[in-house]
Amino acid sequence: MPSVRTKLEVFPPADFKAKSFSDYMVLGMVMTSLPAVDAIASVCNAKPGIVTYLDLPLPSPSGWVR
Repeated sequence: MPSVRTKLEVFPPADFKAKSFSDYMVLGMVMTSLPAVDAIASVCNAKPGIVTYLDLPLPSPSGWVR
């Protein structure tokens, strides 16, 4: 089996001010499809109609962070 390792370093802009872990998570999410993929379950469980980010819970990295 091949082994693939990737290292991605994301550095915040100079004016970035984080107050929580969620604030730091935003840095990686803005450049990936993570928000859309993470929202699938929440959108499927939402009431019928239009759903926006304001209607969904914050994405959580549970099960993916070591």
